[in-house]
Amino acid sequence: MKKTKELFQLFTLGEMTSISNLTYFPLISKQNGPKHQYITLKEALEKKYLTIQEVSQAGTVNTLLAINQSPYVILITDGEEVTGAKQNRVMVTAILIPAQSEIRIPVNCTERGRWSSKFENSMKDAEFVHPPTFRYHKSQSTKDNLKSFHQFMSDQGKSWAMIDEYFEAFQQRSQTSAMNDLVTKSKKEFDQLLKETHCLENQVGMMVFVNGEFYLMDYISQPSAFSILFPKLLLSYGLESKLRLKETCTPINRSKAERSLEKVIQSLEKDVKDEIETESIGLGVDYRKQTKAYEANFLFWEDELICSTIYSKAVVEIPIRRRESEDPMMIEQVRDYIQHLRRIFIDLREMLSHHDTLRLDTLSREVEQLLERLASELQSHPKVAQLIEQTLEKIHHIRRRHYPTEHLDHLLEDIEYNLNQILRLLDSSRRSRSR
Repeated sequence: MKKTKELFQLFTLGEMTSISNLTYFPLISKQNGPKHQYITLKEALEKKYLTIQEVSQAGTVNTLLAINQSPYVILITDGEEVTGAKQNRVMVTAILIPAQSEIRIPVNCTERGRWSSKFENSMKDAEFVHPPTFRYHKSQSTKDNLKSFHQFMSDQGKSWAMIDEYFEAFQQRSQTSAMNDLVTKSKKEFDQLLKETHCLENQVGMMVFVNGEFYLMDYISQPSAFSILFPKLLLSYGLESKLRLKETCTPINRSKAERSLEKVIQSLEKDVKDEIETESIGLGVDYRKQTKAYEANFLFWEDELICSTIYSKAVVEIPIRRRESEDPMMIEQVRDYIQHLRRIFIDLREMLSHHDTLRLDTLSREVEQLLERLASELQSHPKVAQLIEQTLEKIHHIRRRHYPTEHLDHLLEDIEYNLNQILRLLDSSRRSRSR
C-alpha cells in the first residue's frame, strides 16, 4: 500500500485567487526539485518528440499508439485530449511514457459523430483538460474496471453521456458531438480568467473551491510541467464553476482552506473504503483510494509521487438543462452509439481470428456497457428494450465462450441484425408520432 500522506508534506498553500464563484489556492513546492524529470504532452507534440496515432489503418476506438522518439520521459495526465486521426480521444489515466519507446495507451472517444477513413501520422494537443465532473466519473469507471478486469478502460457510453450533458448545460451543439467544439466555443468566456491569473514560481498544483466548497486538488511534481498544464486546468475549472454558479456562495478564506485540507488528509489516512494498486501503463505504479467523502488517484515512480488528483464527492452531477425531445435519447445519438458498436464488432472479428481472448473480453465488456446505457435511455420503447436484452444475452455468450469459435461470427451477424432492427423501430416510432 502506497503512503499518500507524503503528498501533503510536499507543498504549502499560497495566496488565494477568486473570480466569480471559483477560488483556488496555489500549491507551492517545498522541495529543492523533483527526483525525476519529464516533459509534458504539449511539449512533446510541439517538438515532434512524440507521435500519437491509430494502432493500425483500421483503428481501434479505445486504444492509441504512442511513439516516443526522444530521450525524455513524457507525462500525459488523466483528462488531457488529443484531436485528429479518426476521432478525438481523451486519456483514461495518467501515463509516464518511457524514453525511446512505443506503448499502447487507453483512451475514450470524445467525438461520437466522426470516424475518419484517413490515417494521420500524428494527433494534436487539444489545449485543454476535461472538466472535473467528467474526469471524476471516468476515474470511477476506470477503477471499477481495474478491480474487475485488471485493465485500464473506462465506460465509453458514460463518457458520451457526460459530453451530451455538458452540451445541454451550455446549450450548444456540435455536428460531430465533439467536446473540443464545446470548449473552443466557450473559451472566449474565460479570457478574463486566463488573463488575470498566472502560474507562480515553484507552483505544483491547485486546491480548488467552487461556491466556497472544496472541489478538487490537482498536483504535478515538477513546477515547469505544471506551468504548462496551468492554463489547461484553469480552463477546466472555469467551465465547471460556470455550470455550478449560485446566487450566494459560502465565504472562503485561508483558514477554511486549511481546515478543508486537514479533513482531506484525515479522511485519506483513516477513512479508506477501497483502494487498488496496479502497475501503470508506462513507468511507475497507479494507486487509487476511495473514502466516504473523497476519490483520489496517484501515480508514483520509484516511490516519488509524480501526479495526483483528489475529488470531493460533491463533484457527482452537473446541472442539466435538457432540450425538449420526444425520446430520452435523441435518435441521432442512438445512431451514433450503434455506429460505434459496429466499429467494435470489426475489432471483435479480428480478435476472434487471432484468438486474442484478453482483448476479446475487453471489447465484449465495452459492448455490454454501451448496450446497458442504451437500455437505460430507451426504457419507453418495450420492443427496443427487448431487442437490446437479446443482444446483451448474445454478448454474454461470447464472453463466456458458450459457442464454438467457428460459430461466433454468425453470432455477431445476429447482433448486427438486432441493431438494425432497433433503428427501424425507433424510426417507425418517430414517424407515427409526427402524424
